[in-house]
Amino acid sequence: MLRRRPRPGTAVTPRLPTSDPVSALAHIYTALAGVLRDQVAAQLESASSNSLESVGLLAADVALVVALILVRASDPTRIAGYWWAPLPLAALSAGLLVVPYLSRSRNKHKFLGGPSVPGLLAVFAREPQTPEDMLVRLIKDLQSTWQNNDTLLARERRYIRGGLYALCGASVLAVALYSWRLN
Repeated sequence: MLRRRPRPGTAVTPRLPTSDPVSALAHIYTALAGVLRDQVAAQLESASSNSLESVGLLAADVALVVALILVRASDPTRIAGYWWAPLPLAALSAGLLVVPYLSRSRNKHKFLGGPSVPGLLAVFAREPQTPEDMLVRLIKDLQSTWQNNDTLLARERRYIRGGLYALCGASVLAVALYSWRLN
């Protein structure tokens, strides 16, 4: 079927279906549910990057401890008595980086991926609802998921930040002690 082009200078008005069984409110709710679903997915990606960042900082922590031990073993006169001073800060850093993951495995609060589709369908099958009511429930479930994940992410970021500060302090202390003994 060929479509005719509108004449230049004439406005084309879109035709909206008049017998649409879903209201405009349901379309708005659908858009909100899509936005919340995308935000929850972004939170799960952020949790994954938090894990990678923690592993990277733990590797830097281990590298600092190995470097201190190697300097102590290879040149004991240069970093004599206080070579161990950065080690407590390195241990504090490692502890702060590991705490969220140890507590996550034992804690009832875990990252959520959103409401269970089979669970929602079972509820909707038991209790007939309008599309708007279904979408309202979905939005509420997605919002509670988002709040749960946001709280967990903020907690993890605090621990990562503390671990990073402790690692920086240990590194500065190690370099300062070594350079002080060089003079």
